[in-house]
Amino acid sequence: DGEIALVKEQQPHWDKPGFTLVAGMVNPDEDLDVAARRELEEETGLIFERYHLVHIETTTPAVEWFTYTFVATGYTGTKEKKLDAGEKNEVVKVSLDKLIDMTRNRELFYRPRFIEDMIMQNKTGELRELIKDPSRYSME
Repeated sequence: DGEIALVKEQQPHWDKPGFTLVAGMVNPDEDLDVAARRELEEETGLIFERYHLVHIETTTPAVEWFTYTFVATGYTGTKEKKLDAGEKNEVVKVSLDKLIDMTRNRELFYRPRFIEDMIMQNKTGELRELIKDPSRYSME
């Protein structure tokens, strides 16, 4: 319904809770969409039918370390979260406008580079279209 799931998270090594987009690592020999599904379900318990890869970027020049941005669609339900030891979080649903404001105000613990790039390039309209219909922007 056009809402974006953020996580208000508390990690054992953080001074205070912070808002984040769901993020995580890809396990060896794991497909990207499988990793995206696993991370979203572990962190939020939210289950979706489809995962659309909409952006890829390198985060460190001259190092093969990539950030993949997925948009999940087709919400089907929930299941129990699988958080790491000491980790606490709650799912917070926000509108795209709220996420854009939070990004501009640097309220997210990890920088959402893809969203920052869209804002800086004055492409918030395109970002809105991508959220409405990520299949049009899918890189798969």
